Amino acid sequence: MKTLMELLASERLYLLKTRISDLLESDPDRMERMVVDTDDLVADFSKNSVDVKTLDLLLELAKEKNVEAFRDAMFAGEKINQSEDRAVLHTALRSNSTEPLFIDDVDVRAHIASVKAKMQGFSNDYRSGKLVGYNGKPLTTIVHMGIGGSDLGPRLVFDALEPVVEGYGQTHFVANIDGAELTSVLNKCNLEETLFIVASKSFSTQETLENAKRCKAWVAKAFGTEDAWGKHSVAITARADLAIADGYEEQNIFPFGDYVGGRFSVWSAIGLVLACAYGYDAFEEFLEGASRADKHFQEMPLEHNIPVLSGLITFWNRSMMGWHSLAALPYCYPLRKLADWLQQLEMESNGKAVTREGETSSLQTSPIYFGQQGTLGQHAFYQLLHQGTEIVPCDFIGVAKPYDDPEHHRMLMANMVAQSRALMEGRSLPKVMELNPGKERKLLHQKVFPGNRPSTTYVLPELSSKTVGYLLATFEHRCFVLGALWGLNSFDQWGVELGKEMTKQILAGEDDLAHNSTLDKSSRMLSKYLL
Repeated sequence: MKTLMELLASERLYLLKTRISDLLESDPDRMERMVVDTDDLVADFSKNSVDVKTLDLLLELAKEKNVEAFRDAMFAGEKINQSEDRAVLHTALRSNSTEPLFIDDVDVRAHIASVKAKMQGFSNDYRSGKLVGYNGKPLTTIVHMGIGGSDLGPRLVFDALEPVVEGYGQTHFVANIDGAELTSVLNKCNLEETLFIVASKSFSTQETLENAKRCKAWVAKAFGTEDAWGKHSVAITARADLAIADGYEEQNIFPFGDYVGGRFSVWSAIGLVLACAYGYDAFEEFLEGASRADKHFQEMPLEHNIPVLSGLITFWNRSMMGWHSLAALPYCYPLRKLADWLQQLEMESNGKAVTREGETSSLQTSPIYFGQQGTLGQHAFYQLLHQGTEIVPCDFIGVAKPYDDPEHHRMLMANMVAQSRALMEGRSLPKVMELNPGKERKLLHQKVFPGNRPSTTYVLPELSSKTVGYLLATFEHRCFVLGALWGLNSFDQWGVELGKEMTKQILAGEDDLAHNSTLDKSSRMLSKYLL
């Protein structure tokens, strides 16, 4: 008897020779099976190289890989991050449950509630003008310093809410160690009115702590005392002890647990910048939207479960069809950072070749994620999507209700629908010949679109705090499903550590790098020029 993977391999051979448009036209029930329509999100999977038989096999695979049991273990607080012996409970940050949830004898829910209360009071004071700096002037500008998960999530959500939620003051983000970025931001700030948020889960992140160090010196110079820093800064971290050792007072520290991964931390105190900029109510609505996505993921049958279906189809495209990339294409300017956020979420979580059991994976894992907003991408890399030698599955993301000019929105959505259609249908040589009578054949071939290129379209009913929360949580759960299917631990990131170690080695020996025998010849040469 054939295994599921052998059956899927047979399906692959059939579907490589079958056009998506034919699947769409020949199956009268295809839209019912491959479109999930909820009040919070519509997901159209119908333009993928998957038929009903394939979908049923993939759903069986999800059961074989214990996706549901693994999901339930995550929500229950079991330590599914085995390599770090940690629970994975970013979902608890947005849960409205009041039942105690204990991790190592600590009630996680009680801790989360206390931090949220502290965030609410702080953000209310900031927005009401009660929060003042060293000279007694109200703080009206925020510089949020973080990198990776401490930056990408808050930055994405800040941009997303700007057109639909009334903001307060000025907000800036700094992530890179490149001094030009920090200088550019500081030049826009009135120091007497500026609050610095230092966000680092480990409180050992080189870029964030160095940027904070420079800001602290800038503040000390401007006010003539280092004491001013305490009036102009707060720290957000899972290592409050390190923040205290660095001089931050406990009342200026917003903690979160080590059961929250950095790339899943926007729901935690890392979201303080959002509560300050848009109000705590908007932040709570953001959490509520994510909680609704959690409920959908937990309660819906697999065949109607958006993150499960999204994960299964992404698995199919990557591991069975062999397509290397996935393009994230938000037709929504406020979601312009979505591809950046997805890159970290998916590629840091599942960009691994070793399973939870320590074995080399027999499957191709995470695709390479890239993308661009709306029609900007059309004028950049869509040429490759339509006529390149690589097939790149696409995720289109649109919003039903206009959040700005209605006519522009209509044109934008028409572009999105047209692109997904063009990728699927293409244009044959006979059709090109019909449209271009008398043209040279070599020119005609250049105008042929092969089509049969897969895509999924996600539609939010409107742009709001709740729907943005729902969308991000849905993609988090897709990432989880993919990790389960590949047998990976999606919640550690050892791959980022080696480069950090070598950076420290290079900086520690920078006085004689050009002659450092511990470095390879190329690194010594580059150090001579650069350091």
